[in-house]
Amino acid sequence: PQTTVHIPSSIWSEMTDFQHQYWAFKKVNFDTLIFAKLGKFYEMYCLDAEVGHRVLNLNFTHGGTDPNRPKQMLCVGVPQASLEGVVSKL
Repeated sequence: PQTTVHIPSSIWSEMTDFQHQYWAFKKVNFDTLIFAKLGKFYEMYCLDAEVGHRVLNLNFTHGGTDPNRPKQMLCVGVPQASLEGVVSKL
């Protein structure tokens, strides 16, 4: 399985601080689904969001495909109170 990813410096320089943190971790854990805790929600991003949507039936929370918001990452989320039930489906 793929376990690393290269992010060109031109793309890296356009990312937000959160995206830097996310991709610094994700690029060495590419074969692992990552839930990021934000407030009372756990969220999955990019390819993980696609898996969360397809496999766990989670709804996309905001569009990573909006051309007017190029820094927005594809995302699905689950309330903290529901996380255990969602993770048990994996």
